[in-house]
Amino acid sequence: MLDPFTTEARRHGENPMMHWDAFPIPVAGCGRARRPHRAGPAAHRDGSPCLCAPTFWILEFGFWIGRPVAGLRRELFLILVLAGVVNLVGAAEPISNELLYRQLAVGDQAVSTAALDRIVKNSDVISAAVLYSAVSVAVREKRVEDAAFLFYIARFRGQFDADLFPSVGKGGDSPLTALSALQQQWGSVINPVVMGNPPMFATVLARVKAWAPAVPEDYQPGWQYTGRGEEGRARAAMEGPRTQFLDSMGGLCTLLQDPAYFTAFRTGQDYNTLRNRSRPTMQAFQEAMQTMARIEKEKGIQGIAAQTQPKK
Repeated sequence: MLDPFTTEARRHGENPMMHWDAFPIPVAGCGRARRPHRAGPAAHRDGSPCLCAPTFWILEFGFWIGRPVAGLRRELFLILVLAGVVNLVGAAEPISNELLYRQLAVGDQAVSTAALDRIVKNSDVISAAVLYSAVSVAVREKRVEDAAFLFYIARFRGQFDADLFPSVGKGGDSPLTALSALQQQWGSVINPVVMGNPPMFATVLARVKAWAPAVPEDYQPGWQYTGRGEEGRARAAMEGPRTQFLDSMGGLCTLLQDPAYFTAFRTGQDYNTLRNRSRPTMQAFQEAMQTMARIEKEKGIQGIAAQTQPKK
């Protein structure tokens, strides 16, 4: 059986119609953005990337292609980014998160897997940087459901902590820059796999819906901050984007559980990613898009076809 993380997710396509950043989606920003959100990371007025824009969840489906970082292997890039986030912590990071991070990074598979298990069970008190590190171990262990769950909540944890613990660093010095890069990189690896398994996709979304960040007295976000804000306000700021995420991803999940839609989805995916004799023809691709558009209209759900149609 093919390893989805090393085969399915690493096929790259060139069709601009399948790049989510090839078209804007009119979704309102978070209110702190200096420009409307569209494809790619939006920025706040202070220059820090926006982690709360609902457009991220729509544009980062990433099920058609992966987006490798030019000139760097994905693994090296992720290690360097995570190291940058953790280095911002220094001695301020509590032993629970710091120890878990170090256990995830060691070469002993038993130790890193045990750390992953603890993080999954206690995901409500884990910082965003450690959650992303746990994603890498879950991917290595081919634990697709856990990898997707940790990947999705890491964004919400980062947003929640950014509001509750405003970073001293701004713009390029903000740790949110590193977290945003991790979100984009892992999205191209995880989304194609989990969306190719609709029942698992539904389970992951249910877990994300049930998750809520907790803030123990000694909790540290993983960066130096100016002071602690109001927890209720930070939680409320997170809930709006999470609701929109669950609504948009839930709609897509519903569509993917329709056999005809899923078959058409796979045809479109293969057309964009395969570069061999197994690649569907252009006619097959167009028919697949028409099938998807028809089913979306029948179900009243805006999905892939609606978003990839060129504007008239």
